[in-house]
Amino acid sequence: MFIRTLAISALAISTLACTVGQSNDELLSRDQFIDKYIAEHIDDDGQSLLTYDYDLPLQSWEEVDELYQAYVDANTASDWSVQAVVDIDGGLNLYSADQAQNLSYCISNQFGPRKTAVIQALRTAANDWEGAANLDFRYLPEHDGNCTNDNDAVVFNVVPISQDSGLLASAFFPSWPREYKQLRINLRTAFDSVVPLEGVLRHELGHALGLRHETARVEARLRYGKHCFENHMLAPITAYDSQSVMVTPACVGDAFENREFVLSDTDRQAIAWLYQ
Repeated sequence: MFIRTLAISALAISTLACTVGQSNDELLSRDQFIDKYIAEHIDDDGQSLLTYDYDLPLQSWEEVDELYQAYVDANTASDWSVQAVVDIDGGLNLYSADQAQNLSYCISNQFGPRKTAVIQALRTAANDWEGAANLDFRYLPEHDGNCTNDNDAVVFNVVPISQDSGLLASAFFPSWPREYKQLRINLRTAFDSVVPLEGVLRHELGHALGLRHETARVEARLRYGKHCFENHMLAPITAYDSQSVMVTPACVGDAFENREFVLSDTDRQAIAWLYQ
């Protein structure tokens, strides 16, 4: 029980190519699949953000189609071992030791009066991950005036969105191209959630470090009677942890336990093993 459930590919779609074990559920149609697993969030300026499993972004409807095909292939194929799945993309989706020591970011000035709260919450979240592993998040405020996804002076940029939806925030995985490495925070929801902002950001930084949703695992489905789609292309090497910061609240309903979204002991052991 050393490492948490992980993302293991270069792009979002390829992380979902195969299921660990064949599903016994009736195969969903494309429309049913979209209704159950895909959400489209429209910003105040009309821009669209597609997500799957609540907070993991997709870049286009073409990726949704690829995701659905991966779901079909996974649920009509033979069982896969965890090791075979990991080997498809050649390893786990993590930063190198050198990269992990320079996880630089900027925070957009577009947060306005809420920027100070974001700075503080993100620092708290980053400190918690740093305290458990050999990591160094570096805030570079000199780039806040140009805090966009084409600024290569930082590893990722933190930007506001304003969407009338249940989305609190969304992040990325280590191997994604720079243009997709954005941590988005929803101005309408993230500051008034039952989970404190620093907790939301602990969860999102977990994704940024390569961690997947704990509730994607079969154990969560059996335990709660829910099924979150991300039970695909995973490397679940720890025992299931209901206290993990990587639990998806919507997948467990009233059984959501870690309402402050603090790191559990298993989270700390896992990230320490990954980033030694």
